[in-house]
Amino acid sequence: MITKKITKFNQLIPKLYLSKRFSDLGLQVGKKGKLIPAHKLILSLSSEKLYQIIEDKNVLDLPNYTEECIKEVLNFLYTKELNLSFEMLPFVFQFATEFECTELEKCCVDILMGDLTTETSLKLFDLSQKASLPEFEKKVMSMIFKNVDELLSKKGVFNNLPLSKLYRFVALVNKDGTDQMLIVDRLFEFKQSHQKSLNSIKSISLFNKVRDLVRFNEINLKHLPELRSYQLWTNEEILDLLSLGFSSNSSTRNTKGANNNQRKRDYSEMIVKEDEDEGETNLNLIVKVEENNNQKLKQRRLIASKAKILFLTVQTKKKDLVDIINSLTFGELSSVTVKNPNKQNITLELLQQYQAVFISSTSNYQDAQGLGDLLAEYWKLGGGIVICAVSALSNQKQFAGKLHGAIVQAPIMPVERGVFKKGIRSFLGKVNFPSHPLIKGVKSWDGGSNSFHVNILPLPKTSKVIAEWDDGTPLIVMKRKESENNGRLVILNLLPVSDKVLGSGKRWNTLTDGRVIISNAISYVSHL
Repeated sequence: MITKKITKFNQLIPKLYLSKRFSDLGLQVGKKGKLIPAHKLILSLSSEKLYQIIEDKNVLDLPNYTEECIKEVLNFLYTKELNLSFEMLPFVFQFATEFECTELEKCCVDILMGDLTTETSLKLFDLSQKASLPEFEKKVMSMIFKNVDELLSKKGVFNNLPLSKLYRFVALVNKDGTDQMLIVDRLFEFKQSHQKSLNSIKSISLFNKVRDLVRFNEINLKHLPELRSYQLWTNEEILDLLSLGFSSNSSTRNTKGANNNQRKRDYSEMIVKEDEDEGETNLNLIVKVEENNNQKLKQRRLIASKAKILFLTVQTKKKDLVDIINSLTFGELSSVTVKNPNKQNITLELLQQYQAVFISSTSNYQDAQGLGDLLAEYWKLGGGIVICAVSALSNQKQFAGKLHGAIVQAPIMPVERGVFKKGIRSFLGKVNFPSHPLIKGVKSWDGGSNSFHVNILPLPKTSKVIAEWDDGTPLIVMKRKESENNGRLVILNLLPVSDKVLGSGKRWNTLTDGRVIISNAISYVSHL
């Protein structure tokens, strides 16, 4: 148990704790609705928000809180003492943040910070997952981030985490600057200690998903022997990853194809030489790697095309525009033209000069209704459209860039508008159609610390949800084909600007496959 005493308090007020004497408020808790006596004055003194809520009420409904939790809250409000178990801490903290009880919230944070060790960090993370309390998870993770290097340096730190929670934990602590070899070391220990439970296909697949979070462009060439000895990746997989991001000089990040291929050959020869020194020969390794590389090059060239893409936006920041264009041209699309509908005349004749139109903006369209109607006509005539739901499909007035008109209405739009979501780091969740072209080549997706998306609702008869965020919200949605004359329509529920622009992990992580997601959508609606 954890006890924290703040100050001496009036001796009379603690006697009113759980007392019906002078009680003028009942707190109805849980599903069964048990009534706990309280006093408006005491609660009002602790929070302006509570004062406004209970001023004209005799009963306050608290269906999401247990009797034990509310008694702990009241104990603090009346006596200024907290006697909390770790299991109860998340729920008391949630109450404090929801009702803006700043003194109680500070006390919870003091307890968290005062008792944060490697063991308690993981325990608190586990509690935050079980409780599904976003504010508590954010607070726990912010404190873990401050101690992440020390945490990862502890041997076996991952071993007590269930495999089902390992992915989210690694993804959350794997921020910019995190030593990737520390993560590799901890994953190796986890695999060693869970050999029996990692035998099933499902477990292997999940562990490989965790393993794929390792950023090879953060690893130095000197670690190659260690990587091989851990056997978390095959030789072929290591070489494939090396060509994408592994550099013999940690200060160099050259990703041009010719240099990658040369590096790959160098590393292949190194591994072949090591195998021969150990009494093994793997002469086919270089050939296999080059064959795999050539096959990927062919696939990339299939994506590459002579399509003409029109990007309609009121985006004002040049860096944002350049970053989005880099995604649209990923796979060497021949041309992207950017036009601002607020400054340039957009007509149906103009739209028909392009195979696809990409819609994303963080500023308002002056005629969002007219633009939406025009896009609907273009789509009916066979034009391809990709719409970024952030914030074109938000239903909140304060967000700019919303699209209106026929294109976002039934029967064309395959989803309903939703509430804008951000601030909880989210990742690629369930892939419903793994063989679909829209998800081809997508192995990972990390939306960054903000993970901007909209809580859109897919319409069953007209939508096909290809992939989801890990919170269950649709990530990639396509409209089902209803007529051969109509074009293809894809909704990407994301903000297309990457962390290359803002940095600090606040946008989607460029070490994951955001550019593939965007270029796949353009390729698909362009019939490439």
